[in-house]
Amino acid sequence: MTGTHTQNPVYSRITLALLEDSGWYKPNYENAEELHWGRKLGCDFARKSCGEWINNKIEKGEMPTPFCNEIKHDGRKSLAVTRCTSQRDSLALCNLVPYRKEFEWKLPNTTIRRDSRCELEGNNREGEDILEVYGSSSRCLDFKQPWRERKCGRVRSLSHYMAGCYEHLCQNGTLFIAVHDSPLYPCYYEGQHVHIKRITDGWLREGVIVCPACEEFCSQCKKVQVQSDTYIGDPDLDEPCASSTSLLWISLIVMLYRILNNVL
Repeated sequence: MTGTHTQNPVYSRITLALLEDSGWYKPNYENAEELHWGRKLGCDFARKSCGEWINNKIEKGEMPTPFCNEIKHDGRKSLAVTRCTSQRDSLALCNLVPYRKEFEWKLPNTTIRRDSRCELEGNNREGEDILEVYGSSSRCLDFKQPWRERKCGRVRSLSHYMAGCYEHLCQNGTLFIAVHDSPLYPCYYEGQHVHIKRITDGWLREGVIVCPACEEFCSQCKKVQVQSDTYIGDPDLDEPCASSTSLLWISLIVMLYRILNNVL
C-alpha cells in the first residue's frame, strides 16, 4: 500500500504490519502481495526526498524512475506523454506531483470505465493511431521516437505517445511482438528496433518499437546471434496519393500543351 490511489492497489507486508500494529488484527503474512514500487532501490530511495532522488539521477544522466520529471501541462497546452510502468503492464503519465500515475477515464453517460492496463480488451480503441492491441497477452512497449503520419507531403507527429500496448508471444526461446492486424516480429536482443509502416485511413503511419529484454516477458530465452544493424519490420511504403499526384501533373502538362497548341 502507498500513499496514493491507483487502479492496482497492493496489500504488501507493510500494509499488514500497519494493521497488526493497530492491535486489532493478526494478519497472515503469507498472503502479502509484492510491492514493486521502490523495490531494490536502496536506502537513498527510502530515506531521501523524491526531489533529491530525481536531481541525483538527472545529474548522473539516468532516468529518475519510479519518479518522473516531465511536465504534464504548461498552462497553454497538454504536454502529457505516455510511458510504460516498471512492470510493463500499463501505460503511465507523468503529472509532476511528482509521481507516476496510471490513468483512468469514464465514458460519458455510462458506467463503463477504461483505464491504461494492457491486459483489458475493453481498452481497445477503434482507429487507434499507434495500432495498439489490448488483451491478456499484451504488454507495454516503448518507442524510439514519436510515431508520425505522412500523406501527400504533409507530416504529423504523434508526440504524446512514447509507449503503447502490444501483443507478445514467447516461442522457442525468442520473444515476438505484434501490432494490430500484423504478423509477429522477432525481438532478438534488448534495444532492438522493430519498424512499423502501415497505411491506415489514407495516411502512412510509421513507428519504431524498442524491444525489451526477453527475460522480462519469457521464462525461457536463448541468445540469437544477429547483427545489430539487421532491419526488422515492414518494408518501405510510398506515401498515399503519390501516384495520384503524378497523374495530376501529367494531366496539367497535357492540358497546357493543348492550350498552347490552340493559341499558336
